[in-house]
Amino acid sequence: MTTERDPTTGRAVRYARTAKGIDLMPMMLEVIAWSAKYDPNTAAEPDFVQRLGSDRQSLERDVCDQLDSVRSATAPRFTGTAPERPRRRLTNAVS
Repeated sequence: MTTERDPTTGRAVRYARTAKGIDLMPMMLEVIAWSAKYDPNTAAEPDFVQRLGSDRQSLERDVCDQLDSVRSATAPRFTGTAPERPRRRLTNAVS
C-alpha cells in the first residue's frame, strides 16, 4: 500500500494498493484461512472465511475492486488521521 496525505488538511491519509501488495494477496488470504482454522479467537469474519473456502477467486477480485474503488472515491473509506508514533525511550542495557 502507498499512502498520501490529504492536501487540504495534511492529516488525512489515503491508501492505494501497489503491485507488491497485489502479489501478496494470495499469501494474505492463506494467513487468514490459517488463522480461521487454528485460532479459536480469530478476528476473521465467518462470512469472509466461508467465502474464502468456497469462492476464493471471486473474493480476491472483489477485495481488489474494493481497494480500487476506495482509491478513486471522493471520500475514500480508508481515510483517517495518521497515528502518532509512540516515542521510544532509550535505556542503557548495561547495568
